[in-house]
Parts: sequence; C-alpha cells; structure tokens
Amino acid sequence: MIIIGDGLHNFIDGLAIGASCFSSTYVGMSTSLAIFCKELPHELYKNHYLMQFSHCYLQINLLMVIWYWDVSHLPSYLSLARVLGK
Repeated sequence: MIIIGDGLHNFIDGLAIGASCFSSTYVGMSTSLAIFCKELPHELYKNHYLMQFSHCYLQINLLMVIWYWDVSHLPSYLSLARVLGK
C-alpha cells in the first residue's frame, strides 16, 4: 500500500516537474527545488518505516527495501519523460 501510494504521488510530482520545465527553465528549477524540500522528510520517514516494518514482520534485508524504494520512484521518471516527450 505504501509503495503504490508513493508511486502515484511520485508520478504526479513528475508531471508537475515536467510541466514546469516545459514552461521555462527557471520555473522548472524552482519547482524541482520545492518538490525536493517537500519530499526529503517524506522519504526519510518512509524509509525508516519500511526498515522498521521489514525488520520486525517481514524479515527482509536492506536490498529489498532499496528495491521497493526504487520501484516507487520509477513512475516519477516515466511521467517526467512523458511530459517532456522523450
């Protein structure tokens, strides 16, 4: 649930970055910085939660948590590429 919700959230963030970069470079850089500042505490908490949950209940290792984290960020790159048309 966390991975799917975060993937959708990152997809929308990618759309926002792509649309702002399409508008102008300055707006794109400021939007990217704003999303970075918004996402930093969110990602730190999510990674802490996944590490704690996986250690207590799932008994999976750090590589699986990193893989889940990467999978949840893939939609942001896809939406950014879709908006920019590359």
